[in-house]
Amino acid sequence: MKNALKTLTTDQNNKITTGFYRSHDNKIYMILGSGKDASSLEDIVIYQSIFKDSKFGDYPIWIMPLSIFLGKICVNEKEVLRFNYLGYQQSLQYEQEIISLMRQL
Repeated sequence: MKNALKTLTTDQNNKITTGFYRSHDNKIYMILGSGKDASSLEDIVIYQSIFKDSKFGDYPIWIMPLSIFLGKICVNEKEVLRFNYLGYQQSLQYEQEIISLMRQL
């Protein structure tokens, strides 16, 4: 997690900053990295829930096309970003909390 605030650039010059993001439904996720879909070569983002999920298990890891991750969604008839970057200070705070939890394991 030392590089939690690195900017990842894709072939299409889309940029995403590693760190923590809040989804449109108010859940927090940590960006793990980016990659390519092996079939389509589409840019993808790899991210992890920082909460336990009763449906998908503890701290599930997800992938999503980067264009969708950075895109907008309609919520209550308003167009909002699907994910919002929490900013430098809040990302550092979450990072420290996770490091503390890992030390307890």
